[in-house]
Amino acid sequence: MIVDYDSNIDDVVALSVLAKSPLYDIKAIVVTGTAFTNPSIGAANTYRLLELLGLANVDVGIGPYYTQPYWELEQFPSDFNSIALSYARVIPKASMFGADILMGTYDKYLPVSPRHVGAPVVGVANPKVPPQTRPADQPQLGPSLAQPRRNPTLDATTLSVCSQAADIYHKHVGLGDVRTVLCIGSMTSLHKFQVTYPDSFAKIETLYAMFGAVDVDGNVFHSSPTWKAEFNAIADPHSAKAVLSSAIPNIILVPLDATEEAPLSPDYMDSLTKLDSYEGRFVSELTHRVRNDWWCQGFNPGCFYGYSAGIGSEITAASLLDAYFFWDPLAVAVMIDPSVVEFEGTRPTTI
Repeated sequence: MIVDYDSNIDDVVALSVLAKSPLYDIKAIVVTGTAFTNPSIGAANTYRLLELLGLANVDVGIGPYYTQPYWELEQFPSDFNSIALSYARVIPKASMFGADILMGTYDKYLPVSPRHVGAPVVGVANPKVPPQTRPADQPQLGPSLAQPRRNPTLDATTLSVCSQAADIYHKHVGLGDVRTVLCIGSMTSLHKFQVTYPDSFAKIETLYAMFGAVDVDGNVFHSSPTWKAEFNAIADPHSAKAVLSSAIPNIILVPLDATEEAPLSPDYMDSLTKLDSYEGRFVSELTHRVRNDWWCQGFNPGCFYGYSAGIGSEITAASLLDAYFFWDPLAVAVMIDPSVVEFEGTRPTTI
Protein backbone atom coordinates (compact mmCIF):
# COMPACT_ATOMS: atom_id res chain seq x y z
CA MET A 1 0.00 0.00 0.00
CA ILE A 2 0.92 3.68 -0.30
CA VAL A 3 0.51 6.20 2.52
CA ASP A 4 -0.07 9.79 1.38
CA TYR A 5 0.34 12.15 4.34
CA ASP A 6 1.37 15.68 5.25
CA SER A 7 3.94 14.66 7.93
CA ASN A 8 2.14 16.60 10.67
CA ILE A 9 2.10 15.26 14.21
CA ASP A 10 -0.97 13.01 14.02
CA ASP A 11 0.14 11.76 10.58
CA VAL A 12 3.45 10.63 12.08
CA VAL A 13 1.63 8.82 14.90
CA ALA A 14 -0.72 7.19 12.39
CA LEU A 15 2.17 5.96 10.25
CA SER A 16 3.96 4.64 13.33
CA VAL A 17 0.91 2.57 14.25
CA LEU A 18 0.29 1.31 10.72
CA ALA A 19 3.91 0.22 10.32
CA LYS A 20 3.46 -2.23 13.20
CA SER A 21 0.44 -3.94 11.66
CA PRO A 22 1.10 -7.23 9.83
CA LEU A 23 -1.99 -6.63 7.68
CA TYR A 24 -0.38 -4.06 5.38
CA ASP A 25 2.86 -3.92 3.45
CA ILE A 26 3.87 -0.28 3.04
CA LYS A 27 5.62 0.23 -0.30
CA ALA A 28 5.87 4.02 -0.41
CA ILE A 29 5.17 7.25 1.46
CA VAL A 30 4.06 10.43 -0.31
CA VAL A 31 4.59 13.72 1.53
CA THR A 32 2.07 16.43 0.58
CA GLY A 33 2.64 19.87 2.09
CA THR A 34 -0.08 21.91 3.79
CA ALA A 35 -0.32 25.15 5.73
CA PHE A 36 1.20 23.33 8.70
CA THR A 37 3.99 21.31 7.12
CA ASN A 38 6.96 21.80 4.84
CA PRO A 39 7.12 18.89 2.38
CA SER A 40 10.88 18.71 1.93
CA ILE A 41 11.62 18.77 5.67
CA GLY A 42 8.68 16.41 6.10
CA ALA A 43 10.33 14.03 3.65
CA ALA A 44 13.62 14.22 5.57
CA ASN A 45 11.77 13.43 8.80
CA THR A 46 9.96 10.61 7.01
CA TYR A 47 13.27 9.02 6.00
CA ARG A 48 14.33 9.08 9.64
CA LEU A 49 10.99 7.78 10.88
CA LEU A 50 11.18 4.90 8.41
CA GLU A 51 14.64 4.04 9.77
CA LEU A 52 13.13 3.88 13.26
CA LEU A 53 10.23 1.72 12.08
CA GLY A 54 12.43 -0.76 10.22
CA LEU A 55 11.21 0.42 6.81
CA ALA A 56 14.41 2.02 5.52
CA ASN A 57 13.87 0.76 1.96
CA VAL A 58 10.40 2.27 1.53
CA ASP A 59 10.22 4.87 -1.27
CA VAL A 60 9.43 8.50 -0.45
CA GLY A 61 7.87 10.97 -2.88
CA ILE A 62 7.25 14.70 -2.50
CA GLY A 63 4.06 16.33 -3.70
CA PRO A 64 3.71 19.68 -5.52
CA TYR A 65 5.04 22.77 -3.81
CA TYR A 66 2.13 25.00 -4.74
CA THR A 67 0.29 23.48 -1.77
CA GLN A 68 2.30 25.79 0.46
CA PRO A 69 0.56 28.85 1.97
CA TYR A 70 3.53 31.12 1.22
CA TRP A 71 3.81 29.99 -2.40
CA GLU A 72 3.17 32.51 -5.16
CA LEU A 73 0.45 30.83 -7.20
CA GLU A 74 1.22 32.87 -10.30
CA GLN A 75 4.52 30.99 -10.60
CA PHE A 76 2.46 28.10 -11.89
CA PRO A 77 -0.02 29.84 -14.23
CA SER A 78 -0.40 26.80 -16.49
CA ASP A 79 -0.70 24.17 -13.79
CA PHE A 80 -4.09 22.48 -13.47
CA ASN A 81 -4.35 23.21 -9.76
CA SER A 82 -2.59 26.50 -9.10
CA ILE A 83 -5.78 28.54 -8.83
CA ALA A 84 -7.80 25.78 -7.18
CA LEU A 85 -5.43 25.76 -4.22
CA SER A 86 -6.33 29.33 -3.36
CA TYR A 87 -8.88 27.68 -1.04
CA ALA A 88 -5.98 26.65 1.16
CA ARG A 89 -5.47 30.32 2.01
CA VAL A 90 -8.31 30.13 4.53
CA ILE A 91 -6.30 27.75 6.72
CA PRO A 92 -4.54 29.55 9.57
CA LYS A 93 -0.84 29.70 8.77
CA ALA A 94 1.21 27.83 11.33
CA SER A 95 4.88 28.53 11.95
CA MET A 96 5.66 24.96 10.79
CA PHE A 97 8.32 24.81 13.51
CA GLY A 98 6.51 22.23 15.61
CA ALA A 99 5.86 19.89 12.70
CA ASP A 100 9.29 20.41 11.14
CA ILE A 101 11.09 19.27 14.29
CA LEU A 102 8.26 17.01 15.53
CA MET A 103 7.95 19.04 18.72
CA GLY A 104 11.67 18.62 19.38
CA THR A 105 11.61 14.81 19.37
CA TYR A 106 13.18 14.18 15.97
CA ASP A 107 16.81 14.37 17.12
CA LYS A 108 16.06 12.54 20.36
CA TYR A 109 14.36 9.49 18.85
CA LEU A 110 14.77 9.35 15.07
CA PRO A 111 17.98 7.82 13.74
CA VAL A 112 19.89 9.60 11.01
CA SER A 113 18.97 8.36 7.54
CA PRO A 114 21.53 8.13 4.72
CA ARG A 115 18.82 9.28 2.33
CA HIS A 116 18.44 12.99 1.64
CA VAL A 117 15.81 15.23 0.10
CA GLY A 118 17.99 17.24 -2.30
CA ALA A 119 20.66 19.88 -2.69
CA PRO A 120 19.96 23.55 -1.91
CA VAL A 121 19.02 25.84 -4.76
CA VAL A 122 19.40 29.57 -5.10
CA GLY A 123 16.87 31.84 -3.44
CA VAL A 124 16.41 34.67 -0.99
CA ALA A 125 16.98 32.31 1.94
CA ASN A 126 20.21 31.00 0.38
CA PRO A 127 21.87 33.88 -1.54
CA LYS A 128 25.37 32.36 -1.46
CA VAL A 129 24.51 29.58 -3.90
CA PRO A 130 25.56 30.71 -7.42
CA PRO A 131 22.56 31.25 -9.74
CA GLN A 132 23.95 28.85 -12.34
CA THR A 133 23.46 25.90 -9.96
CA ARG A 134 19.70 26.22 -10.25
CA PRO A 135 18.14 24.07 -13.00
CA ALA A 136 16.35 26.20 -15.57
CA ASP A 137 13.03 24.45 -14.94
CA GLN A 138 13.19 24.75 -11.15
CA PRO A 139 11.83 27.81 -9.24
CA GLN A 140 14.07 29.85 -6.97
CA LEU A 141 13.69 28.52 -3.46
CA GLY A 142 15.57 28.43 -0.20
CA PRO A 143 17.55 25.38 0.96
CA SER A 144 14.62 23.88 2.87
CA LEU A 145 12.47 23.79 -0.25
CA ALA A 146 14.34 21.46 -2.57
CA GLN A 147 11.83 19.98 -5.01
CA PRO A 148 13.09 16.77 -6.65
CA ARG A 149 12.96 16.85 -10.41
CA ARG A 150 10.76 14.45 -12.35
CA ASN A 151 12.56 11.38 -13.64
CA PRO A 152 12.34 11.50 -17.47
CA THR A 153 13.23 7.81 -17.86
CA LEU A 154 10.84 6.32 -15.34
CA ASP A 155 10.68 2.58 -14.90
CA ALA A 156 10.13 0.26 -11.96
CA THR A 157 13.83 -0.31 -11.25
CA THR A 158 15.55 3.01 -11.94
CA LEU A 159 13.14 5.49 -10.29
CA SER A 160 15.09 7.52 -7.76
CA VAL A 161 14.20 7.01 -4.11
CA CYS A 162 13.04 10.58 -3.62
CA SER A 163 10.98 11.69 -6.59
CA GLN A 164 7.82 13.49 -7.42
CA ALA A 165 4.68 11.96 -5.98
CA ALA A 166 3.02 11.04 -9.28
CA ASP A 167 6.09 9.02 -10.31
CA ILE A 168 6.18 7.18 -7.00
CA TYR A 169 2.49 6.34 -7.37
CA HIS A 170 3.06 5.15 -10.94
CA LYS A 171 5.98 2.97 -9.92
CA HIS A 172 4.00 1.08 -7.30
CA VAL A 173 0.47 1.19 -8.72
CA GLY A 174 0.96 1.35 -12.47
CA LEU A 175 4.13 -0.75 -12.69
CA GLY A 176 3.70 -2.62 -9.41
CA ASP A 177 0.98 -4.42 -7.50
CA VAL A 178 -0.18 -1.77 -4.99
CA ARG A 179 -3.96 -1.42 -5.03
CA THR A 180 -4.63 0.29 -1.67
CA VAL A 181 -3.95 3.92 -0.75
CA LEU A 182 -4.31 5.66 2.60
CA CYS A 183 -4.62 9.45 2.25
CA ILE A 184 -4.45 11.39 5.52
CA GLY A 185 -3.61 14.79 4.06
CA SER A 186 -5.00 16.72 1.12
CA MET A 187 -5.60 14.79 -2.10
CA THR A 188 -3.35 17.04 -4.19
CA SER A 189 -0.65 14.46 -4.90
CA LEU A 190 -3.20 11.73 -5.53
CA HIS A 191 -4.96 13.92 -8.09
CA LYS A 192 -1.62 14.78 -9.67
CA PHE A 193 -1.17 11.04 -10.16
CA GLN A 194 -4.69 10.83 -11.56
CA VAL A 195 -4.07 13.38 -14.31
CA THR A 196 -0.46 12.40 -15.03
CA TYR A 197 -0.95 8.63 -15.21
CA PRO A 198 -4.71 8.01 -15.66
CA ASP A 199 -4.31 4.35 -16.65
CA SER A 200 -2.20 3.65 -13.58
CA PHE A 201 -4.60 5.57 -11.33
CA ALA A 202 -7.44 3.37 -12.59
CA LYS A 203 -5.76 0.37 -10.97
CA ILE A 204 -6.43 1.66 -7.43
CA GLU A 205 -9.04 -0.57 -5.82
CA THR A 206 -9.36 0.83 -2.30
CA LEU A 207 -8.88 4.33 -0.91
CA TYR A 208 -8.97 5.07 2.81
CA ALA A 209 -8.98 8.74 3.78
CA MET A 210 -9.35 10.90 6.87
CA PHE A 211 -11.46 13.46 5.12
CA GLY A 212 -14.44 15.76 5.34
CA ALA A 213 -17.39 16.51 7.57
CA VAL A 214 -20.82 15.14 6.71
CA ASP A 215 -23.30 16.02 9.45
CA VAL A 216 -21.03 18.00 11.78
CA ASP A 217 -19.27 21.35 11.60
CA GLY A 218 -15.81 21.57 10.14
CA ASN A 219 -12.56 22.26 11.99
CA VAL A 220 -11.29 25.30 10.10
CA PHE A 221 -13.06 27.51 12.60
CA HIS A 222 -11.80 31.00 11.90
CA SER A 223 -13.16 31.24 8.35
CA SER A 224 -16.85 31.24 9.31
CA PRO A 225 -18.81 30.08 12.35
CA THR A 226 -20.98 27.93 10.09
CA TRP A 227 -18.35 26.71 7.65
CA LYS A 228 -18.44 22.95 7.13
CA ALA A 229 -14.82 22.71 5.98
CA GLU A 230 -12.53 20.00 7.28
CA PHE A 231 -8.79 20.67 7.11
CA ASN A 232 -7.78 18.03 4.54
CA ALA A 233 -10.77 18.90 2.35
CA ILE A 234 -10.40 22.68 2.24
CA ALA A 235 -6.67 22.38 1.56
CA ASP A 236 -7.54 21.25 -1.98
CA PRO A 237 -11.26 20.66 -2.65
CA HIS A 238 -10.87 20.48 -6.43
CA SER A 239 -8.43 17.58 -6.24
CA ALA A 240 -10.64 15.86 -3.69
CA LYS A 241 -13.71 16.15 -5.88
CA ALA A 242 -11.84 14.66 -8.85
CA VAL A 243 -10.51 11.74 -6.82
CA LEU A 244 -13.74 10.98 -4.98
CA SER A 245 -15.73 11.19 -8.21
CA SER A 246 -13.45 8.69 -9.90
CA ALA A 247 -14.13 5.00 -10.50
CA ILE A 248 -12.20 3.73 -7.46
CA PRO A 249 -14.41 0.79 -6.37
CA ASN A 250 -13.97 1.12 -2.60
CA ILE A 251 -13.67 4.50 -0.90
CA ILE A 252 -13.74 4.52 2.90
CA LEU A 253 -13.85 7.99 4.41
CA VAL A 254 -13.24 8.64 8.10
CA PRO A 255 -14.77 12.13 8.51
CA LEU A 256 -14.98 14.45 11.48
CA ASP A 257 -18.31 12.76 12.29
CA ALA A 258 -16.24 9.77 13.43
CA THR A 259 -13.15 11.46 14.83
CA GLU A 260 -15.20 13.78 17.03
CA GLU A 261 -16.33 10.69 18.91
CA ALA A 262 -12.70 9.95 19.74
CA PRO A 263 -10.93 12.74 21.63
CA LEU A 264 -7.72 11.87 23.42
CA SER A 265 -8.23 11.06 27.10
CA PRO A 266 -6.11 11.13 30.28
CA ASP A 267 -6.34 7.31 30.45
CA TYR A 268 -4.98 7.00 26.92
CA MET A 269 -2.13 9.39 27.65
CA ASP A 270 -1.30 7.41 30.77
CA SER A 271 -1.24 4.19 28.76
CA LEU A 272 1.29 5.75 26.37
CA THR A 273 3.74 6.24 29.24
CA LYS A 274 3.74 2.46 29.80
CA LEU A 275 4.98 1.66 26.29
CA ASP A 276 8.52 0.30 26.53
CA SER A 277 9.52 -0.04 22.87
CA TYR A 278 11.63 2.71 21.36
CA GLU A 279 8.87 3.49 18.88
CA GLY A 280 6.32 3.56 21.70
CA ARG A 281 8.40 5.98 23.75
CA PHE A 282 8.72 8.21 20.69
CA VAL A 283 4.94 8.32 20.15
CA SER A 284 4.36 8.88 23.87
CA GLU A 285 6.74 11.81 24.19
CA LEU A 286 5.60 13.35 20.91
CA THR A 287 1.95 13.21 21.99
CA HIS A 288 2.70 14.55 25.46
CA ARG A 289 4.65 17.46 24.00
CA VAL A 290 1.69 18.28 21.77
CA ARG A 291 -0.57 18.28 24.83
CA ASN A 292 1.78 20.45 26.87
CA ASP A 293 2.02 22.95 24.00
CA TRP A 294 -1.70 22.89 23.14
CA TRP A 295 -2.95 26.42 22.63
CA CYS A 296 -5.42 26.51 25.54
CA GLN A 297 -3.51 24.46 28.11
CA GLY A 298 -2.25 27.58 29.85
CA PHE A 299 -5.67 28.70 31.02
CA ASN A 300 -7.52 25.35 30.99
CA PRO A 301 -5.33 22.30 31.63
CA GLY A 302 -8.17 20.01 30.55
CA CYS A 303 -8.94 21.63 27.21
CA PHE A 304 -6.74 19.18 25.30
CA TYR A 305 -9.21 16.44 26.29
CA GLY A 306 -12.32 18.56 25.77
CA TYR A 307 -13.00 19.43 29.42
CA SER A 308 -14.62 22.80 29.99
CA ALA A 309 -12.78 23.83 33.17
CA GLY A 310 -9.91 21.49 34.00
CA ILE A 311 -9.54 17.71 34.03
CA GLY A 312 -12.64 16.01 35.39
CA SER A 313 -14.96 18.92 34.71
CA GLU A 314 -17.92 18.87 32.35
CA ILE A 315 -17.40 18.07 28.67
CA THR A 316 -19.69 20.15 26.48
CA ALA A 317 -20.18 20.59 22.76
CA ALA A 318 -18.44 23.95 23.03
CA SER A 319 -15.49 22.65 25.05
CA LEU A 320 -14.96 19.78 22.59
CA LEU A 321 -14.15 22.37 19.95
CA ASP A 322 -10.85 22.93 21.77
CA ALA A 323 -9.94 19.24 22.08
CA TYR A 324 -7.33 17.17 20.28
CA PHE A 325 -8.76 14.13 18.50
CA PHE A 326 -7.63 10.86 16.97
CA TRP A 327 -7.87 12.29 13.46
CA ASP A 328 -5.44 10.38 11.27
CA PRO A 329 -4.78 7.56 13.77
CA LEU A 330 -8.50 6.71 13.69
CA ALA A 331 -8.28 6.15 9.93
CA VAL A 332 -5.47 3.65 10.56
CA ALA A 333 -7.49 2.01 13.33
CA VAL A 334 -10.38 1.54 10.90
CA MET A 335 -8.03 -0.14 8.42
CA ILE A 336 -6.70 -2.53 11.05
CA ASP A 337 -9.98 -3.22 12.86
CA PRO A 338 -13.13 -2.01 11.08
CA SER A 339 -15.25 -2.96 14.09
CA VAL A 340 -14.12 0.16 15.98
CA VAL A 341 -16.61 2.24 13.98
CA GLU A 342 -20.04 1.97 12.43
CA PHE A 343 -20.20 2.30 8.65
CA GLU A 344 -22.74 4.22 6.65
CA GLY A 345 -23.06 3.37 2.97
CA THR A 346 -23.11 6.63 1.06
CA ARG A 347 -20.94 8.51 -1.41
CA PRO A 348 -21.00 12.23 -0.60
CA THR A 349 -20.39 14.48 -3.58
CA THR A 350 -20.67 17.97 -2.06
CA ILE A 351 -17.11 19.26 -1.84
